[in-house]
Amino acid sequence: MIFDRFSLKEKINTLFKRDKGAIAIITGLGILVFIGFAALAIDVGTWYSQKRQLQIAADAGAIGGAIALSKTGKSTLNTYVNHDLALNGCTAANNCTIVAINNPPASPDPLASNTFAVEVVLSKPAPLFLSRLFLASPPNLHARAVAGKNQISQCAVILSNSGIGLNAKGGSTLNSPNCGVYVDSNASNAVNTTGNALINAKSVSVVGGVNTSGGGTITGPISSGAATLNDPFSGLQIPPFSGCNQTNFSTHGTVTINPGVYCGGINLGSHSVVTMSPGTYFLDQGSLTVGAQTTLTGTGVTIILTSSTGSNYGTVSIVGGTSVNLSPSTTGPLAGVLMFEDRNSSGVSVNLDGGSTQVLSGLLYFPTANVDYNGQATTGASTCLQIVANTLTLTGASSFGNNCPTNLGNIQLFE
Repeated sequence: MIFDRFSLKEKINTLFKRDKGAIAIITGLGILVFIGFAALAIDVGTWYSQKRQLQIAADAGAIGGAIALSKTGKSTLNTYVNHDLALNGCTAANNCTIVAINNPPASPDPLASNTFAVEVVLSKPAPLFLSRLFLASPPNLHARAVAGKNQISQCAVILSNSGIGLNAKGGSTLNSPNCGVYVDSNASNAVNTTGNALINAKSVSVVGGVNTSGGGTITGPISSGAATLNDPFSGLQIPPFSGCNQTNFSTHGTVTINPGVYCGGINLGSHSVVTMSPGTYFLDQGSLTVGAQTTLTGTGVTIILTSSTGSNYGTVSIVGGTSVNLSPSTTGPLAGVLMFEDRNSSGVSVNLDGGSTQVLSGLLYFPTANVDYNGQATTGASTCLQIVANTLTLTGASSFGNNCPTNLGNIQLFE
């Protein structure tokens, strides 16, 4: 029988000595892994903080862009967005990259078709601290924000900042249940109704106040103390023109007239029957006058009241007893515009008093004129009629609608 020269105790001690070396290696590796996780946890906490800051910057940029669109238009969009991004720490010095500024937002965002909404997309590399030991390159942080507001169509925008802006009197009716009315006057009676007059609008927004003490009624929500609204068509420009195709044009017969420059205006005497061919009519230092019992029709028409000399600006006068049916072109730079008064004129009085047989479609743009309106009594007579004027006086039943064929004809404002 052969006996092992090592005792059991010695064998056990030898075995544990070998295990101590393995345990030391495993423990060292475990500590290294633990340090890695701790480093990653610390850095991830920092990343979350910077991700929140990046999102705040994106939100601020999108909101700033939406405000720019409502106040000054798309030309200042990037300026506003970049300014607000910089205020919230998104700069090149901070390694913040503006991936995109989109107006409208890119599809499939729910506001992808909203031209008054802005999308801002940002990117920034995450900082590496302890995790630098384990990551070859930093991950990218991303943030996206979309800002915009619901749009309300406005059928009437009254720009005068003092006195009575909208005056409905003598049993008159302004019927615009699908669109709103906006009045810039800060007077307490900026919107004034007397003699059982009725204003039926989707909304009435007024810088000042409303007065119904004279017996009038306003239906629909009223927002007093609204912010002043700038001219929504301040960028609309009169095309260049020259010469005279007609001078002091006048008729009492049945005629078809053509687009061109009408120096001295257009005078349609009583009992005339006149058709306006499609196109743009420049009334240079003259007015459009439509006499009693006259019939005037035209499709695809734009009438511009201007002056090549800077004086003697014309006006529009349509009297009762006429039959008028005019609509604008749906294409071109003046699509949707039926009548356009030069902004350089001042204090002009416009009389659109054709009554129930007066059907005007499109945009009536009289930013510095005082307009007296009586027409479009039949609600279905026109699905598109909007007006921008210095002041507006209603003397009869009038129906307004915002179902216009082009974006130009739709006055869209933020809620």
